[in-house]
Amino acid sequence: MCNATPVRLRVVNDIVPPSPNGLEVVRVDTLAKYNYPHRYPAVLLNFEGVKNPRAFAADDFEMALRAGLIPDINVSDVKLAFRGKNLACRCPLPERGKPDYCPVVRLLRIANED
Repeated sequence: MCNATPVRLRVVNDIVPPSPNGLEVVRVDTLAKYNYPHRYPAVLLNFEGVKNPRAFAADDFEMALRAGLIPDINVSDVKLAFRGKNLACRCPLPERGKPDYCPVVRLLRIANED
């Protein structure tokens, strides 16, 4: 088994990039079960009281997943499906040094925590 750290990769033009670290790459955005199931209507994403809607949505997704509030998936499922794997989706990658608010980052964190 490889000792590399799993990372998030970006799918562009439906092309999954090669693994930068030798780990298997799983395209999450096409897996209906994990395709950001905790969606928000566009109105909420523009909600006046939310300073950073993407961060809010990612935080809420992680909280809901950990609390068992998302039908059909739980923390154990995520660990089993994604531990030790790179995850790919269509979200843009953040600029260097900026936080990554993609929900897939939350899946990576949960899958690879002890």
